[in-house]
Amino acid sequence: MTEAQTQQPAAQAQEQDANLLDSIISDSNMVRDDSQRDWAKQIIGEFAKEVMEGQIKVSKNTEAMINARIVELDRLISDQLNEIIHHD
Repeated sequence: MTEAQTQQPAAQAQEQDANLLDSIISDSNMVRDDSQRDWAKQIIGEFAKEVMEGQIKVSKNTEAMINARIVELDRLISDQLNEIIHHD
């Protein structure tokens, strides 16, 4: 197999990933105009990264999974704010 033949499937996979990401953004109504598209891609990318790194526990109930992460982030932010407010 030539180098060009081995690179072709990888390029097709990247194109499919990009199309899937664009589809998710469009279907979810995350953006109001094209200027927000990069931000939406960044947010989805960060979410996927956290799932892959195990920072977010994957469950069959996606809403519960996301809500659990929101609760965790809220706790982290609250702890940080308490440190700032009560710092002597």
